[in-house]
Amino acid sequence: MTGCTSDAAGAFPAGTEYRADDPQLALWVLATLVWTALELYDGFVAPLPPERRARYQAEMSRIGGLLGVPQELLLGSHGEFTEYMASMDDAVLEVGPQARRLAVAIFTASVRGVPRPLLQGADAVAGVLTAGLLPPRLRASYGLSWGWPERQAFRAARLAMRTALPALPPHVRYWPHHVSAYRRVGGS
Repeated sequence: MTGCTSDAAGAFPAGTEYRADDPQLALWVLATLVWTALELYDGFVAPLPPERRARYQAEMSRIGGLLGVPQELLLGSHGEFTEYMASMDDAVLEVGPQARRLAVAIFTASVRGVPRPLLQGADAVAGVLTAGLLPPRLRASYGLSWGWPERQAFRAARLAMRTALPALPPHVRYWPHHVSAYRRVGGS
């Protein structure tokens, strides 16, 4: 699949071409999946020691080929991974009008049969969690609020999740796929 951007964003003029099978884009997809998982676990489950972060990143690199990342582009160490993520934020990532429009659509849920006040609450939670996870420059580019109320809500969500998770029974705490895979590899 190929396409062109409809709007200018930073150094990228409107009409900039892209390919869905671009190996650099596939690397970015893999890196954001890894980074998000690490940040969510570290922030909402339990502190993650550097050696476990590095092991997870190395294990996830193995699936890079499935996403279309050539072996020579895979990041060899957690240090390279960290440098890559920082370089993308500093030099490459831009939020243009199209990305802001997509973000509005993502943060305004529409589900049949669910009262609008409940959806607005879900939208607010999604916005706070997203704002808390994004680097400051991107948060500002998306126009996400990050004042005292949002920072406190983010901290409260992290604390609530870290406190509640250990108390949840496995059928609630883990996705069914996780439980099934764990059993297949010899867990209990």
